[in-house]
Amino acid sequence: MRTFSKPPRFISWPEAQSRSGLSKTTIWRLHRAGSFPKPINFLNARKSLFVESEIDNWIAARIADRDRGAA
Repeated sequence: MRTFSKPPRFISWPEAQSRSGLSKTTIWRLHRAGSFPKPINFLNARKSLFVESEIDNWIAARIADRDRGAA
């Protein structure tokens, strides 16, 4: 079981879209391809949220790829 120094903050699909600049469909496609953080299902899968730090890390990795000249 994973322990946290501080509780993770969860963000909604619209916030993940806003932060990433991607549409919900694009996020879903990237997630299915294993290229975007996986949402966590809550309330018997009626609500799914993202871990904020995972989205932040994904964005930072895209910036690092750009700076290295990667595609």
